[in-house]
Amino acid sequence: MLGGYDMNQFGVASQGKLIEKKNVAEAFTSGHGSPFIAQVSMANAAKLYKAMLDGLEYRGTAFFQAYTTCQPEHGVGDNMSAEQAKLVRDARGMPEFIFNPRRGETSQEAFDLKGNPSVDRDWWRTKYATDGAEYSFTVAHWALTEGRFAST
Repeated sequence: MLGGYDMNQFGVASQGKLIEKKNVAEAFTSGHGSPFIAQVSMANAAKLYKAMLDGLEYRGTAFFQAYTTCQPEHGVGDNMSAEQAKLVRDARGMPEFIFNPRRGETSQEAFDLKGNPSVDRDWWRTKYATDGAEYSFTVAHWALTEGRFAST
């Protein structure tokens, strides 16, 4: 799980909480016994459905977190939910993972990161369609595809 700053910043100049992003799935993996956790999306429908079935069969707590756009509020077309799910996964904004304690005793055994591009790198490397130049695809690239992040 990501580290971060003290959540209880104080003083006149405080700009609020200075903490890195954490999500519920990361919190569950770091101290809630042995839950089954699936952070998945429609970017990989087969993995989503398999994770749901595996979680339902798990004898213990199962937690599912799934990404989806809200097209009007996020400023994307009605036909773009699967594409946006793929982009946020590829940008590492919400990487897919399954944490299945039945796979082993250690975190390395329990985690499954398959489905994410370039799991051995910090960022997915892809190419521009226009000139073929290679670049790292980051959260900023995904955010540019959603109107909710546009400057108003």
